[in-house]
Amino acid sequence: MGTQLRLTAEIVKGLPADGRDRIVFDDLVKGFGVRVTATGTKIFIAQRRVGGKSLRLSIGKFPETSVLKAREEARTLLSSMATGEDPRKTKVEVPSDALAPMLFSEAVDNWLQNHVRVKLKPLTVRDYEKISTDLKARFEGRPLSTITKDDARSLHASMSKTPRRANYYLAVLNAICSFNDHPPVATKVKRYREGKRERIMTAKELEAAFAAIQTAEAEKKLSVWACGALRFALLTGARPAEIKAIEWRHLDHDRQRVVLEDSKANRQRIIYTNAAAWTVLTSVPRFGKFVFAGSEKNTAYARIANGWLVVRKLAGLPDVRLYDARHTFASEAAMAGHNLPMIGTLLGHTVPATTQRYVHLVDDPASKASQDVGDRMAAAMAGAAKSAGATPLKRRKNG
Repeated sequence: MGTQLRLTAEIVKGLPADGRDRIVFDDLVKGFGVRVTATGTKIFIAQRRVGGKSLRLSIGKFPETSVLKAREEARTLLSSMATGEDPRKTKVEVPSDALAPMLFSEAVDNWLQNHVRVKLKPLTVRDYEKISTDLKARFEGRPLSTITKDDARSLHASMSKTPRRANYYLAVLNAICSFNDHPPVATKVKRYREGKRERIMTAKELEAAFAAIQTAEAEKKLSVWACGALRFALLTGARPAEIKAIEWRHLDHDRQRVVLEDSKANRQRIIYTNAAAWTVLTSVPRFGKFVFAGSEKNTAYARIANGWLVVRKLAGLPDVRLYDARHTFASEAAMAGHNLPMIGTLLGHTVPATTQRYVHLVDDPASKASQDVGDRMAAAMAGAAKSAGATPLKRRKNG
């Protein structure tokens, strides 16, 4: 028997003839597969043990029979076989809704149940569930097969005020289609230009931010745990989701660092703390298992971004996002002379290219070369001005 995987039209189409008869089974419906003959003919089958013997039934040839239709019919046949019946001897009534076109809402639920909720992280699951609710409302009552590129274009255009989110919705729509063996409808829809926005805070702005956090805490605009979380974000460049996840058991007191078992990158994440960050961690009062606690015991403070909105208003920094604290931390590390691999380690990057955005902040050979040449040119210009009795150029004072 072949390797188990989730059969799609693309996968079935790509199965080559190799001179032997073989079966490739699906992992979504156990017992459903496609038989590839020695000459390359592809026949969907349902296979299960009945009465102690293996029973294999042919469903239909590909591509005359779609993967989606074959899988639904296989479910019905396999269900009958599970009761010990031989469908060849007993007429199996295939429910009309089993072969009816799959509704878009059903396709979304299938994607959520068999992919999103079993393979992705809770925060991602919640976001996908919200998007799914929006998409199901938009395409309510429509079969998946009727969703077209024009629908994707219309969806995209309706979200023009939030271009990044609009592009993300198209990616989700494509994922739903692909998972349910329907051609992705948004692949050729031109995305909005997002533009990478990197806001690096100045020393004065950082000072204002820390002062605002202190004010928010003193005036009880934010809890002690909210303020601790925001200080920790500025001091370490850690992601908000990582900060929310920190429990007391994650603190490595011997090395003064945080060790999370899981992270955005699906691996252990070590947050290296400096003395100030470690003081923040160990000085907040204990209230349940999370270091930065929520209003109820054993819940985390989950609204870090909202807390930052309070702080930036107090600090007079209306255009600074919480994620800019991460960019600022990276820029400070770069300007302190640390190389890109080290910065990537501090930020928890797994792909070196992610850290490349900070390359202009590290000692750049091209910048140094330009300065060397400029110094020589400036000397020549100053010498020419002196010999001619002219006043050398001076930099204007700002303001």
